Amino acid sequence: MPIVLDANNLILGRLASEIAKILLGKTSEVTGINSEGKTVSLPTEKNNKVFVVNAEKAVITGNPKVTTQRYLQRMHIKTLTNPRRGPFHPRQPEAIVKRAVRGMLPWKKHTGKEAYHRLRIYVGTPEGISGEAIRLSQYSADNLTTQRITVGEVARRISTYEQRL
Repeated sequence: MPIVLDANNLILGRLASEIAKILLGKTSEVTGINSEGKTVSLPTEKNNKVFVVNAEKAVITGNPKVTTQRYLQRMHIKTLTNPRRGPFHPRQPEAIVKRAVRGMLPWKKHTGKEAYHRLRIYVGTPEGISGEAIRLSQYSADNLTTQRITVGEVARRISTYEQRL
């Protein structure tokens, strides 16, 4: 049974760690709020697929200018021999969120790679996803008093950067 999560106004790091737990089968159930405002609890299994919608609306806490500068500094990291060999840095909002989840998984092990391939991230809400999206309200950024920036805004700011080869 696939699990559909809504990333609207959720903190990126906390959302990514919860997604990693679900993909690895470390949690027995997912509790959140559906679109009608009711609390829903879904049981999880070892091989669940996880769909994340509204990835561009996830929130990164901290000073927006500093956050943007950190992502831009990553763009300058390259190999000295041939830049076409990488490293490649994500610029799209869905790729930024997917990379954050990958950082929470044991990527060099077989279980981590299998879990990573069961993850799908979308900008907006696509038509083909069946089921209702659950919002993990415990990771909400509504009550934070700190500065924040959305992943979509970070992607917009760093996408204009041209990499010099």
